[in-house]
Amino acid sequence: ADRDRKAMVDDDGVTFRSPLNGDLHRFTPEVSMSIQHRLGADVMMAFDELTTLFNTRAYQEEALERTRRWAERCLTEHRRLSAERAERPYQALYGVIQGAQYEDLRRRACRDLSSMTVEGQRFDGFGIGGAIEKANLGTIVGWCADELPQDRPRHLLGISEPDDLFAACRAGADTFDCVNPSRVARNAAIYTADGRYNVNTAPFRHDFRPLEPGCDCYTCTHVTRAYLHHLFKAKELLANTLATIHNERWTVRLVDGIRAAMANGELDDFEAEFMGRWNAYGGRLVPTAR
Repeated sequence: ADRDRKAMVDDDGVTFRSPLNGDLHRFTPEVSMSIQHRLGADVMMAFDELTTLFNTRAYQEEALERTRRWAERCLTEHRRLSAERAERPYQALYGVIQGAQYEDLRRRACRDLSSMTVEGQRFDGFGIGGAIEKANLGTIVGWCADELPQDRPRHLLGISEPDDLFAACRAGADTFDCVNPSRVARNAAIYTADGRYNVNTAPFRHDFRPLEPGCDCYTCTHVTRAYLHHLFKAKELLANTLATIHNERWTVRLVDGIRAAMANGELDDFEAEFMGRWNAYGGRLVPTAR
C-alpha cells in the first residue's frame, strides 16, 4: 500500500512525490514556517497532520499527538523568524485543531493548543480542520468553541456552502476559508441567492443580464452572462477570473448578512428566508434566458 501513497508521514515531517515530475519534497514544521513567513501571509497555520474519517481511532490518537509536537516546533520557529524580521509587520500563527469525529480528541486538542506557550509565544488563533462529516459540522465546532478561549479567533477550514456557514456561525466559528467558490467557478458554476447555475449552457448564450441582478461585484457591474458564456466557450482564462470574483463576493456578502442578522437577533428569520430560496432549487438554478 505504501508504494501507491503520494505522501509519507513520520514524526519529523512529511515526504511527498510531485505529481508533475516525480521529484521528492520534504516538509517539516520548520520548513512550513519558513515558507509562510517568506510569503508574507497575514495568517499562518501550524503544520499538522490531516487525517480522514477512514483512519482508525488508534491512528487518530497517534496523529493528534504528532500534530501537538509539531505545533510546539512551529511556535519555536515562528518566534525565531519573527525576531529576525522584527522590522516587518507581525504575522499571526494559528494552531490547527484535529481529532476527526471524536469529541474527546477534539477537546483534548483544543486544551493542548490553547494552553501551549514557547518562551512567551502562544497561538494567535485556531484553525478547526480535519475530517468533519457535514451532518456533524455544527456539533464538532461547538465542542471546540466550548474549549477554546473567547479572546482568540476560531477559523473553520474548508467551509463555504450556505448551510455549513449558518451551522458554523451558530456553533461559534468566526472566520472561514474554502476553495469551493473558485473551484466551481472554473467549471462555470455561478452562485446566486436562488441557487447555482452553469453560465456556459445554452440558455445564457443571448442573456444580457448580469450574473446576479443587484450584485455589486466587478463582474456583475461590467459584463453580462452572454459575454461570460462566450469566454467559457472560447476557453479564455479570463472566464475563470470573472466567475471567481462573483462567487467570492457572493460568499462574503452572505457572511456579512449572517453577521448582521446575529447582531440584530434575527438569525432564525434570515436563515429560514435564505435557505428556503436556496433549497427551493436544490442549490441549483437554471433561469430562463431573456
